[in-house]
Amino acid sequence: MNLKRILRVKEVQEKESARRIREINDAISELEREKRRCETTLKESSGLVEGASDALRFIFRQRAVLSRIRDIEDKVRELELVKELESEALKDIKREEKAVNILKEKIDYEEYSRSLKGEFLQSGFAHLLRSSQW
Repeated sequence: MNLKRILRVKEVQEKESARRIREINDAISELEREKRRCETTLKESSGLVEGASDALRFIFRQRAVLSRIRDIEDKVRELELVKELESEALKDIKREEKAVNILKEKIDYEEYSRSLKGEFLQSGFAHLLRSSQW
């Protein structure tokens, strides 16, 4: 596999990893919005419990909402761990891409150096042939 192809593969991997991180961030944002909605519902039901004669129903609603909030917080933690792993993978991909770039530049420089040496040798040999004029 040549270096240009490896670089293209690394770029695709980098874009894919960045896309997954964006999706995780979107999911976290959506969960945070849902958590805020649940907290609002919880506050509303707290007000209803104080003034209601059938408070037991509202208490069960509060428990359900609190349970949902805990579930959301657990999912957010899990997603943040996945995001951290994806971020590390993205850093590894960028590191590998940089290493391949350095290797490519080094090989290009060596090829240029070799071709330049060959040209100098040819021009020196041509100069010797012209100057000797047998």
